[in-house]
Amino acid sequence: MATSPGSQNAPCEDRAIVGPSLLVVVDGATARTDTGCIHGVEWYADSLARSIVKHGSADPAKSLVAAINQVAALHSDTCDLNHPATPSAAVGIVQISNNQLRSLVLGDVTIVVDVNGTVTVITDNRVDGTARAERDEADLLPANSTEKVAALLRMKKAELAARNTPEGYWIAASDPAAVDHAL
Repeated sequence: MATSPGSQNAPCEDRAIVGPSLLVVVDGATARTDTGCIHGVEWYADSLARSIVKHGSADPAKSLVAAINQVAALHSDTCDLNHPATPSAAVGIVQISNNQLRSLVLGDVTIVVDVNGTVTVITDNRVDGTARAERDEADLLPANSTEKVAALLRMKKAELAARNTPEGYWIAASDPAAVDHAL
């Protein structure tokens, strides 16, 4: 298992950890705007992944709720956790316990499970329905151009407006209520 940064000029904002009977994937949401937080997305993804593993003996939803609460407590005194762009991440959890496989997907992570040739795919693509016009515009522009950077910022602002709303998509941030919308 491995993760790598999306750019050679940025830290990796993703984490993949294997714990006892547990697999955790945390895909940090790239911050293109101010976040109201002194910690970066890299720190958030790392802290969240480690906390999920720490609470991994509970079912995946309870593990994620406990982890979100724990990480929020780590930086609630120094950061604005109500900021629209507070660090966040998509999360996938696979847990095997008592010959039972349990999983959770929150945000744009995909889990593929093959049990004796029967393949099950769990994916949350709700974020794809947000900022569609902005994403299409950004996709047409040359990589690393100033126009592309500006278009990606417009896309990010549109995505943030839809984050953790019924009309948008759900992702782990500072409010554990988002877990109620996980797959």
